[in-house]
Amino acid sequence: MMHIDRRMAATLIVALAAGIGADRAIASPEGRWRGQLTPYLWMSGLSGTVRPVPNGPTLDVDKSFRDLLEDLDAAGFVTGLARRDDWVVIGDFSFSRSSTEGRVAPPGAPPGVLLPATARERQRSLTALVGRTVAESDEGRWDLLAGLRAWRVRVAVAVPLAGIDVRANESIADPVFAARWHGTFAERWTATLYGDVGGFGVDSRLTWQVHATANRAIGPSSHLSFGWRHLAVDWRERGRRLDLALGGPVVGWTVTFD
Repeated sequence: MMHIDRRMAATLIVALAAGIGADRAIASPEGRWRGQLTPYLWMSGLSGTVRPVPNGPTLDVDKSFRDLLEDLDAAGFVTGLARRDDWVVIGDFSFSRSSTEGRVAPPGAPPGVLLPATARERQRSLTALVGRTVAESDEGRWDLLAGLRAWRVRVAVAVPLAGIDVRANESIADPVFAARWHGTFAERWTATLYGDVGGFGVDSRLTWQVHATANRAIGPSSHLSFGWRHLAVDWRERGRRLDLALGGPVVGWTVTFD
């Protein structure tokens, strides 16, 4: 097993954070579409195991949000929601690029021998869901949804003195089933609970996500959201492995429109 310092490991998997960001439900007048967009920040830590190439080194990762942020070159996260009558459509897009330099202990090296290494990572992710409201009362609304969560991840690790130049380019696409509840609990305050599960061996073995947010109206078409989000994926194929969990606070700003 090859162990990588915290900056190298953070770069490899900096933002596999596809999913639904903090959002606030919107009422839809009969026969009309209404929508919202939410750019958001997910202050997630990361833990798990990665093997980017068959028979290659296994990377153990256990990093805080601060560790991940140190090597981040660029990132963007946005989610959107649209309603018409009982129909609801949700989409989420994320992008990140990171790079770092560090020192690693390559396979077979004597104890204490560390060689210079570089790593680069780029990821894009998209979650798309469609569903319907199945129950609604004064307390809140329940939606059931189904769709797809897809990732495209590129990783490159080089240790020139050891003759190591590892590159991986993976695409993962999983069916996802989700449930979402949204309701009001105080003046100008609402709450959103969301959970999904997918994979089922179609591409990954299992992927699941839960999150909860409290949302405060700060204007007629603007809201702030605060909460917590956790996402996990277990993918294995021909000796490669991606078994990761991400979790941490979420902060978002929502704009609604007709």
